[in-house]
Amino acid sequence: MADVKSTTKRVPWAQDPQEVATAIRAAACSQVSVYRLLGRELVTAAALGLACGALAGMGAVLLTGQTAYGPIIGSALVCAIVWASMVGTITPIVFNRLNIDPALASGPLVTTLNDSFALLIYFGLSMLLVHVVGLS
Repeated sequence: MADVKSTTKRVPWAQDPQEVATAIRAAACSQVSVYRLLGRELVTAAALGLACGALAGMGAVLLTGQTAYGPIIGSALVCAIVWASMVGTITPIVFNRLNIDPALASGPLVTTLNDSFALLIYFGLSMLLVHVVGLS
């Protein structure tokens, strides 16, 4: 359990207000279908997440000397970035369909959800991977 606690010092954060702006603009202008927008955002988030996750994972291994931290931090960052992108894209679309101004309502909700779930993803993957790798 001490190793899980030591990984909490390196919590990855994934927030992107641009996802909200992109979704709001596309929904307001009806430029693209929702599915096409979600597909684009998912591909972009996955690519960005993999690149950032790989760099953060390598950095964690280099800084700590513990090879187990690389997959923990890297995979948590990938999941958090994909989550943040999907929430940031879906939330304004839902608000727009409910006739709620997505520009006003999306920002605080998306930020809160991204912060909360990034921590849950990180801690959950940390506990899971620490047990799989055999650290205790």
